[in-house]
Amino acid sequence: MIKNILYVSFFALLLACGKTTENNTETSKEGASDSLIDSVYHFRSQHLKTDFLAQNYPDLSEEDGITIQLAMLERELEKGESHIGWKMAGTVGDSSQYHPLFGYLLAKDSYEEGETISIQNFPGNEVMIEGEVGFVFNKDFPKGAATLEDLKAGIDYVVGAVEFAQANSLAVLDKPESATTNHVLAFGMGQAGTIIGSKKIPFADYDLEAEL
Repeated sequence: MIKNILYVSFFALLLACGKTTENNTETSKEGASDSLIDSVYHFRSQHLKTDFLAQNYPDLSEEDGITIQLAMLERELEKGESHIGWKMAGTVGDSSQYHPLFGYLLAKDSYEEGETISIQNFPGNEVMIEGEVGFVFNKDFPKGAATLEDLKAGIDYVVGAVEFAQANSLAVLDKPESATTNHVLAFGMGQAGTIIGSKKIPFADYDLEAEL
């Protein structure tokens, strides 16, 4: 099993309108409540699209979006699921204003090359297929990397990867502006599945600048 993979995605967040879901849960002063986290986890684990967050939490903060996503990851780990890495993404626009965001990768959502995959594995039975670059690390950075060179030194090899991307979060019907990046962040940045390529390229031989 590949461990500590990071794949980088440059894509627009595509959000649609859909059915309203009623819920009166509110966030506490300390952040996202357990009932809010449970609701988001239910929709994600059942592969459902919903305007739950747009309807009930239109001003969800990025901090609470991160809290919800990491709490869902904790629930997965408690169930015995394996966390294999992260999908990195960001806002689209002026590269100088690029704002990195993330979504966790689980072994149960990782598929083999040539495997038949059911569309029912993805939110709303819909999926976008995107080519990505995967960086496989030989060490963890629990406190972050001090410099870019330290981060590069921790990369073992590079692989091609395929992302199956589909956001759970929807806008309120006829109100596309009600869907926000923070809603997508809470659900895991639309990270619905992955194929990790088998061809390994040593990082020292990879022309990173040519990809940027």
